[in-house]
Amino acid sequence: MVQFHGGGWVSGSNDSVANDFFCRRIAKLCDSVVVAVGYRLAPESRYPAAFEDGFKVLNWLAKQANLAECSKSLGIKKCDGGHKHIVDSFGASMVEPWLAAHGNLSRL
Repeated sequence: MVQFHGGGWVSGSNDSVANDFFCRRIAKLCDSVVVAVGYRLAPESRYPAAFEDGFKVLNWLAKQANLAECSKSLGIKKCDGGHKHIVDSFGASMVEPWLAAHGNLSRL
């Protein structure tokens, strides 16, 4: 689940106590991973900065899901924990390790 904190793009924070409580509760009730998006706020960052930040997060998640799916079909290398991942030229997993271990990217 992707969560954008409230505040009308001008106030609030994804790491506030209230937002943390909300995300943890949703994660537990829905049995899902919650990605709380931190975005730039107005007026320091002009429109459409917050939307651009959110779009970058959605693209990153889509890339993670795509890499995880490709890893399953290719099965070219096992990383720590026994999970198969596509690796870069240095042998590092291109799939975010924590997300791959705890999230079901096929549900994205």
